[in-house]
Amino acid sequence: MNDQLLVVAFKGTLMEYLKFQIRHCIPLSLSDGKITLLAYLHLYKEAAVEKFLTDGHSKSKQSVENYLSDFRKEGLMNGNELNTAIHLTTDPTNYVYTFNVA
Repeated sequence: MNDQLLVVAFKGTLMEYLKFQIRHCIPLSLSDGKITLLAYLHLYKEAAVEKFLTDGHSKSKQSVENYLSDFRKEGLMNGNELNTAIHLTTDPTNYVYTFNVA
């Protein structure tokens, strides 16, 4: 079998790109809402919760706080920041994904 490098450009929004990374680098089963909130935390930092609410991803600040508490318990957050072991980028050229094609 020949090893060939196949380069496929990511086509989507920045938010979709962040969510793609989160889905593939965090070995937990997370809802789309939680994945979106993690992307917001990376992108908007301290304004993430308010932006998440105003963009209509949740109606309740308490629900968002519950998500954040879950993230802390799961080790995805340290305090109010994403765990530094979660490496996300906004530049699609910074990552190379390898897929085995059978």
